[in-house]
Amino acid sequence: MDTIQIHTYKFHELSETAKTQAIEDYRNEKQDNNNLLFFYEDYCLEELERNGFKGDFKIYYSLGYSQGDGICFEGSFNLLDYLRVNKLLTRFKHIIEDPEATIKQQGSYFHYNSMDLYLGEFKEGSEELEKDLREIIEDHMKRLSGKLELEGYKQIEFELSDECIIEDLISNEYDFLDSGKRKFYV
Repeated sequence: MDTIQIHTYKFHELSETAKTQAIEDYRNEKQDNNNLLFFYEDYCLEELERNGFKGDFKIYYSLGYSQGDGICFEGSFNLLDYLRVNKLLTRFKHIIEDPEATIKQQGSYFHYNSMDLYLGEFKEGSEELEKDLREIIEDHMKRLSGKLELEGYKQIEFELSDECIIEDLISNEYDFLDSGKRKFYV
């Protein structure tokens, strides 16, 4: 039986070339594992609630820098709660008979334009105010979707940045070969 001795190094002990290799390997691993947005859905749900969309929501997203990518959400919410949070209660409360509202994802894409809004019942003769309210909520949905999309892309860019990767490699105390390959690749 032969015994092979392998020397391992911590990240800070590697040559600049080996550090570059370690960073690129880890970046590729992060992209392949597709866990760049680990806490993103929780963040999105918190933002929905802060914006008056309080309810049981699902988040759908595709953030690969491709046509049709983006974020959308679906779920039900109480229209009176939404109006209260957005300081619109006085303007619209008197026309609402059924405060149940629903947003549904439609189509095969996940972006600001792939959501449909369904509102409950309104009092007869309030069509103009109902139309205004619908436009306000739909515009809010699109703006919020766009904001969440930008935040998602920022998170991806941060997770793939050299700064973040180096921090991960050091804090996890990985061992490397002199080439920059992580020890478990042996």
